[in-house]
Amino acid sequence: MLPRPPAGSGKIGSHAPGGAWVGDAVFVEGDRAEDGGALCRAVRGGGDSVTGGRRLMQAERQRVLHVLVGLGTEGVVGGAEREALDLMMRLEEHGQYEPHAAVLGRKDPQFSEPLPAGRIHYMDLPYSLGLGAHIFTAARRLRAHLRHINPVLVHSHLWLPDLVTALAVAGTPIMHIPHLHDTREWMAAADWRCRLRRVLYRLATRRLRTRFVACAEAVRQYVARHLAIPAERITVVRYGVPVERWHPSRSVPVDGSRMRIVGCAGRLVPEKGQDVLIRAVAKLAQAGRTVTLRLAGGMRRTGEEFAGLARRLGLAEQVEFLGRVRDMRSFYDGLDVYVLPSRSSEGLPVSILEAMAMRRPVIATDVAGVREAITNGVQGYVVPPGDADALAQALDRLLRDPATAARMGDSGRRRVEEEFTLERMTAEMVRFYDRILGAGI
Repeated sequence: MLPRPPAGSGKIGSHAPGGAWVGDAVFVEGDRAEDGGALCRAVRGGGDSVTGGRRLMQAERQRVLHVLVGLGTEGVVGGAEREALDLMMRLEEHGQYEPHAAVLGRKDPQFSEPLPAGRIHYMDLPYSLGLGAHIFTAARRLRAHLRHINPVLVHSHLWLPDLVTALAVAGTPIMHIPHLHDTREWMAAADWRCRLRRVLYRLATRRLRTRFVACAEAVRQYVARHLAIPAERITVVRYGVPVERWHPSRSVPVDGSRMRIVGCAGRLVPEKGQDVLIRAVAKLAQAGRTVTLRLAGGMRRTGEEFAGLARRLGLAEQVEFLGRVRDMRSFYDGLDVYVLPSRSSEGLPVSILEAMAMRRPVIATDVAGVREAITNGVQGYVVPPGDADALAQALDRLLRDPATAARMGDSGRRRVEEEFTLERMTAEMVRFYDRILGAGI
């Protein structure tokens, strides 16, 4: 069992206004932050609470545990994991909260850990846990780790860590934040397995001390509608990217004849729609326009099927399957146009923000939060999902008009700098932490 609040403090999670419970059962009154919001300070081992994260002493920092399935394969991480890692690194620099990570899977020997030694705990469970006994094994191990580090809140990423964390914190006053990174078909499908998964998720996350954060307004609305989670329990904190990481070494060519390299990054699976993009490139080839398509992402079985499709369409020399790419800046830098052809299972796609930061025009399908980043005709084009004809037309339009492509690339960079920086995301997340901890939910 985790430590309980002091006797006489009332039901779990109740305490004096502005107070907060941590593993060593220290209560402190909340200060008022400069923006006027209630800011609760839980101090380990005594000491005064202070205002302003950068002035907190190391011993006074509040621990936040991030729970993830994995931290990459062969040194490559997905969009949700990248956002979680970047957030943890910025939280470490910010100073107010001390980020820790618990990883359900095994350590990737090629992964460079972003946090100080001892801050990442690996549970060494199979990567694909399913809904069997491993869920409960993971929950028991996570509960033991919670007892060890005493976090003030647990921030889980993607649905499986959400479920494991919900089981681990059950019966404790620890605040839980499930991070809704995308929309999934199981959230709306009629299949009995999907319905069962929805019921389990709702039951596990219904506790009072659970608040959700979504990466986009579209994700918030989708989850509220299909998982029957009250929208007021979901706060939107849109993704941000470290713009200093994404600096192009070349501009989109001004000579239209050189506009011919198109790229896409993501898992090679049906929902990501790379097969639609391959068919669109084939349509361009039939019209006499030669395009090189570069696909970054792990192959597996579906990737081999996509490679077979390219061969059947006569594109064996035009479609490059790069596998997992570690140097994504160079990947984007080598493109003239970036395409996100997803059918589903997106949130606010990180890859389009990165491509925009690299001044690349973007063509993306109208899924989830894409329109929250791209205004059709301004930073790129938005096309219907699954429509190879519409995708081919948008590609042809951009490749024929390098001046428009360059303007769209510049507009994309400006939009990222104004609305989608990692600094903005981190500041909003810190305010969210402050608010839910200070409210004493």
